[in-house]
Amino acid sequence: MNKLKITRIKFTSYMKLYCIMSICFGMMIGFVGLIIGILGGPVSVSIGQSIYTGFVGGLLGLIVFPLLICVFGNLIGLVTYLPFRLFMKIKKGVFLNFEYEYDDIFEKSDNSIKLDESEADN
Repeated sequence: MNKLKITRIKFTSYMKLYCIMSICFGMMIGFVGLIIGILGGPVSVSIGQSIYTGFVGGLLGLIVFPLLICVFGNLIGLVTYLPFRLFMKIKKGVFLNFEYEYDDIFEKSDNSIKLDESEADN
């Protein structure tokens, strides 16, 4: 694993990350609803005037929840971007552990991304 220190993040990059995390969270909730629907639990999904329950409701929830949570996640991302930048300014950056494929990404970058190889071994 390598360690990356992020001192600034562009708005578009922040929103991409927030959208991906929101979709994953929505899929997790959708899968739980699908499993509960398969087991005969009280799952219902309302689409317009139609109400679907049981397995069909769980299956539709697998589609509806990620989309719905992505929309609300993007709204939350809009509101939390400036506080996140303030937090990063106060903390002087955030360290992330990650794996990457080298594709000249660090040669083209400005000072907002600093690869710290010395701390990558820790």
